Amino acid sequence: MANMTPRGQRVADQIQRELATLIQLEVSDPRVGMVSVTGVDVSRDLAHARVFVTVLNTPSASDEANDALSSPGDLDKLEVEENLKALNQAAGYLRTLLAKRLALRSVPKLQFRYDSSIENGAQLSSLIDSALKPIWPSMATICLPTIIAKRGAQKAKRATHTRHCRVG
Repeated sequence: MANMTPRGQRVADQIQRELATLIQLEVSDPRVGMVSVTGVDVSRDLAHARVFVTVLNTPSASDEANDALSSPGDLDKLEVEENLKALNQAAGYLRTLLAKRLALRSVPKLQFRYDSSIENGAQLSSLIDSALKPIWPSMATICLPTIIAKRGAQKAKRATHTRHCRVG
């Protein structure tokens, strides 16, 4: 989204909102599961749009697919690839539906890409949690009693102050 004009940003936001509803309601391809549109980048001439999507995990109908693959990460990659393939094949249809809903002279060509920022954020969060896990119990035993003592002293100080300051 580098150097996007204000109009380009408005068009991208509108496309994102419309595509989110269109994918949910109009796309009947069984390969498209729970898809969330996380962002849209529009070219400066509004001819092309990169649509970033995140695929939410959907429970599979058979457990044979889970047994056939070595790890759950492989299943996720296959699911993401199938969703992207189906969305890119439906891009022309979605573009036609967008043309009916948007007041633009020409609707950008849609190209769907996977947005892995949510996975990256979850991975960073788990790394931070695992790094703090050994430290936190020892800090809690050291710092918690002193925090409680300080708060108790502050409350006692406030109580005596309010008792002396009351009028009537």
